[in-house]
Parts: sequence; C-alpha cells; structure tokens
Amino acid sequence: MATMDLTNEVVRLRAELEKVSTERDMLLCEVSNLRRELELSELKHLQDDVRPPPYACLLLPLFGRFPPTVTSEGPPALSKDPFTRASSSV
Repeated sequence: MATMDLTNEVVRLRAELEKVSTERDMLLCEVSNLRRELELSELKHLQDDVRPPPYACLLLPLFGRFPPTVTSEGPPALSKDPFTRASSSV
C-alpha cells in the first residue's frame, strides 16, 4: 500500500512540475516580448531625438541648418539682423 501511495505522489508531483514548467515558459516568453518592445521603443525615441522637428525648414532662414536647442540659460540670442546668428562671446 505504501508503494501505491508513493507512486501516486510521484505522478501528482510530475503533473504539478509540468504545470509549473509550462507557466515558467510562458512567463519567460512574455518577458522576452516585453524586452523587445522596450528596445524598439528606446530606438524610436533615439530616432526622434536625432531627427529635426518637422517645422525645422521654417526656421532655417533664422538659425542656419537646424533650430537651436534651448538650454538652461534660455534660447540663443538673435542678432539685429535675423538672418545671421548673434556672436556668443560672453
């Protein structure tokens, strides 16, 4: 009778192990998918940071190639002539 109980316990534990292993595999797959989505999102943000804004062509006559970046000191100063940049010898 003890052998029968042990055999049933082994069968039950194997079934539980199979269930837990399947759940683990599903979770690992989900983690992999989430990591891929995060990497794609980060790449998209990097591309957005590098690409000039769509209105940049309107600012070219004022600032040159690309619009200036606003820093903690504020936007860059314009010279009296809007078609040239102010010298930054401060």
